[in-house]
Amino acid sequence: MKLQKYYFNWNKILIDSKRQHELIIILTYASYIGYNRLMSNSKGHLLSLLKIDNLPRDINKFVKQNKKSKPYNLFSIYKVNEPQSFFVNQGFMFSDAKPIFRIQYLWLLSMRSIDTSNNFIPIEYLNDKEINSIKHNPFIEVKHNRITFTLEQNMFKNQYKTITQGELN
Repeated sequence: MKLQKYYFNWNKILIDSKRQHELIIILTYASYIGYNRLMSNSKGHLLSLLKIDNLPRDINKFVKQNKKSKPYNLFSIYKVNEPQSFFVNQGFMFSDAKPIFRIQYLWLLSMRSIDTSNNFIPIEYLNDKEINSIKHNPFIEVKHNRITFTLEQNMFKNQYKTITQGELN
């Protein structure tokens, strides 16, 4: 079974969101849902779904509200024209974890090559201050000179067979 990859562009999300935490999560969700797709049946439902506290004023640039329907359905009008990164497990978006942990996770995912099948990045991609800031993130594990995306760990194991040294000889 081939893994479904959900693409996003970290730099575009940062620019479009003006680094507002709630909007970063909303734009990531919009990227995941796809253009002109139903995101939620109300603003309150979207808040509850993504476990965020408020909707930024700029949301109307990226989400269209259908006022002809009751409740007012919300549709994504956000496009990822130049995918740079991906995730395979969308569970982090709906997690009870603090928004900063979800945003850190996206930032770390953005360092992974778009054409890789790895569920980790080398630890040397980060400096000591950055490593210290992510140590308590529930979506990763830092050890053995790598940062592992634990949400994706089992998904990649199931798709790709590990080649042992004996099979290479």
